[in-house]
Amino acid sequence: MTGTIPAWIRRITARPQELRRLRRSLKSHQPPASPTLESLNRFKAIWRVSIPNQPARFMSVCSGAINQDSFVVHLDAERFYFAWLNSSPLFLRQRASDCVCRADMPRDYKFRWAVDGFSHGVHNPVPLAEAGAHISASGRLSLGFTNGVTRTFWLLANHCPAFPVKVYGANDACLLHQIAGLEAGPTSLADLFADT
Repeated sequence: MTGTIPAWIRRITARPQELRRLRRSLKSHQPPASPTLESLNRFKAIWRVSIPNQPARFMSVCSGAINQDSFVVHLDAERFYFAWLNSSPLFLRQRASDCVCRADMPRDYKFRWAVDGFSHGVHNPVPLAEAGAHISASGRLSLGFTNGVTRTFWLLANHCPAFPVKVYGANDACLLHQIAGLEAGPTSLADLFADT
């Protein structure tokens, strides 16, 4: 039988190779600089996010009623990508928040919207993705999103070294920081907006 290899077979064979490559590269990986806080007022915080060989992009989070329960975590993109890919199911994607190999990220059906969203600059920043981390009773790590999978695919596909995410709950924020975080630790939105 001739023809192209089905996408699900290609994903199954590509993922172990990608995980092996990431394991090797992470052995000598140096943590990147955190995104720079571009501006902060009582309503919104905006970060400058570096993209190799491209203009900087901008991401934001807004102040809200649940600031004390929401946190910003700055992620080392490569460490996060490895953990997210490793924690996603190997076979057919079962959840919209599962990771795929970097080469497949631009095939996401909403990817073109992320391309457009990241093109607007500091005056219309992209909202932070809303991520979470959980360890099951069996000890299995689960990373996922309630919002922002495609914008995270865009960042990873474009080799962004570090980016912030919004996390609900101190336990999830601390776990995500332990897995792939930069700097001292998660920052609650209450603390972030306290001095504005």
